[in-house]
Amino acid sequence: MKIETLALKNFKGIEALELSINGNSTVFFGNNAVGKSTVLDAVQLVFIKLFGQIGIQLSSTHFSYEKIHDYRMFGKDELEVSIKISLNSLNYNFSMNTSNDYFSYGIAGDLVDTWNKLLQEENHQIPILAYYQSHRNIRDITMPPNNMEQSDYSKKTAYCHAFDSYIPFVDFFTWFRERSELENAQKAHTSLPYEDKQLSSVKSAILRMLADFSDLCMRFFPLRLVAIKHDYELQVDQLSDGEKSILCMFADIARRLAIANPIADNPLLGEGLVFIDEIDAHLHPAMQARIMPILIDTFPNIQFLITTHSPKILSEYVGSVIELINEDGKIHALEKPQLHLWDAGYIMQTEMNTNLYNESTLARLRKIYSLINSKKHTEAEQMISDFRAEIGNEEHPELFKAETILWGIKKNEKCS
Repeated sequence: MKIETLALKNFKGIEALELSINGNSTVFFGNNAVGKSTVLDAVQLVFIKLFGQIGIQLSSTHFSYEKIHDYRMFGKDELEVSIKISLNSLNYNFSMNTSNDYFSYGIAGDLVDTWNKLLQEENHQIPILAYYQSHRNIRDITMPPNNMEQSDYSKKTAYCHAFDSYIPFVDFFTWFRERSELENAQKAHTSLPYEDKQLSSVKSAILRMLADFSDLCMRFFPLRLVAIKHDYELQVDQLSDGEKSILCMFADIARRLAIANPIADNPLLGEGLVFIDEIDAHLHPAMQARIMPILIDTFPNIQFLITTHSPKILSEYVGSVIELINEDGKIHALEKPQLHLWDAGYIMQTEMNTNLYNESTLARLRKIYSLINSKKHTEAEQMISDFRAEIGNEEHPELFKAETILWGIKKNEKCS
């Protein structure tokens, strides 16, 4: 399942916006309040209503007429969100419309039949859905569940809590424990090596992003999930916020794929739609640099819709990038191809209109170049020398550039 096009009308702060995504994973960026999260919220709302017609509850929040009405732009009579999705080589159109006294949503009836068949037939894989919001928190990470009964893992359960504002760690914990128990039981009854394919796939997905970790495993006395980092065992709640966020998000995506594709040799190759708001939240720049390539490579058939404020995310992602801008109170979408060919500093300066240096440092550098241009070379050299005395032995690119210019000027003067 892929999103092909999306259109918003009078939705929150967006009066009119049309996006041609063409089934591609897409990263959105732009200033605050230009509608990045609004786009994801609109998609979320449409899919909640769409799946409601199929009989699947994606969110524990009830989106009543009154609640949907709140998304309507102030002073406007009508809200509308239209979306075209592709599934099994067929296109389906779905729309949601509300006015002061009327609310409707429509869906091609064939899609309901197609989805029910996918859910009922064991050999059919189903696409997953998940939305990780900017204020996402991880629920029940410190306490293992008390309920030790066998859980229901019918394919439909791949959608449980898919659009809730929290990551349900307890669901992953329970699933991981049960798969570990099944694996241990199989190993006890055979002399041949045995590995649970679903468990192995999910663990590999998590460990690919957490480079300092070598294993993730269940300990039973007492019951706990531990991560092995530099030969030390750490309980999951002992990890940093960034590590927990990454572990739980990758684990949640991988677990949903395993449930949705129960007979697949590698469930990570399953399809789906995953929306992540502010993917850079809590992440060190080194992790920001790694997350997009690993996310796309680990889940190659997932279509991701992602928002970010990070130039490092943009410089590392080879794919569709859209900038949302506000011009005269109207939101527009600009395609920004090939940003991965530029470094994060260039993107920060040119695309985000933000200086690399603070104002004080920038003023000093400008003064140095001004002295060079005014042929006051001795004064420029003194400013550079003072600057270098402050930074010690560290190399500074702008100072090196200024020194090179001065060196070239002096060489030319000698030649003449």
